[in-house]
Amino acid sequence: MALALQVQHLAGLLAGAEDRLAAPSGQTGARAAVLACADPQPQTVAAVARRLGLTRQSVQRTADLLVADELAEYFPNPEHKRAKLLGLTPAGQRTLTGIETAQSAWANRISAGLDEGELLRAAELLAQITRRLAARGERSGPD
Repeated sequence: MALALQVQHLAGLLAGAEDRLAAPSGQTGARAAVLACADPQPQTVAAVARRLGLTRQSVQRTADLLVADELAEYFPNPEHKRAKLLGLTPAGQRTLTGIETAQSAWANRISAGLDEGELLRAAELLAQITRRLAARGERSGPD
């Protein structure tokens, strides 16, 4: 339980930081996350939702807004007639690059002085927990 609470607290802090880092580009953290998932290879909205652990409907709304703002576009999907692929436009790529540059500088400042090996082990442990939850089809709530 202590780990879950710590991860929730961290997730909230990271979401706030993502919003602040994306704001100079006129974006939110959520919009930046969807852009990042569609780069470098276009993805279906469902695939983006799975990767972000969100509902397909919420990602669809964000994707539609990005398309309306000409930061992303839909492409035909040769594997599925209805599930189009979401990819970046050149403007979307420039926007994402600016956000990622800011994120990288921020991450370097935050992690300065921390042991790189410990950070890698922590990331791997969180990835293992994520895989276990995903394998069980977990989204939220008890068994």
